[in-house]
Amino acid sequence: LLTTTYQLKERIKIMNEQEQQMMCISPNGDLRSKKENYEKFFIQRRIRELEQELKHLRSQLIPSSSSDDL
Repeated sequence: LLTTTYQLKERIKIMNEQEQQMMCISPNGDLRSKKENYEKFFIQRRIRELEQELKHLRSQLIPSSSSDDL
């Protein structure tokens, strides 16, 4: 999960950098920009889902490890 979240965040970073470079270039950039915005939205949503899943898994680990100590 951590690796996947990291990879998605890196992808968003690269897309943002490319977007900055594309601002000056394409007259037909509107269509590409919309596609990239949708892709960013879904990547960011997936990052949030993975982070929530990670928090949930961590919360399950903490109580079970403390009960093992008894």
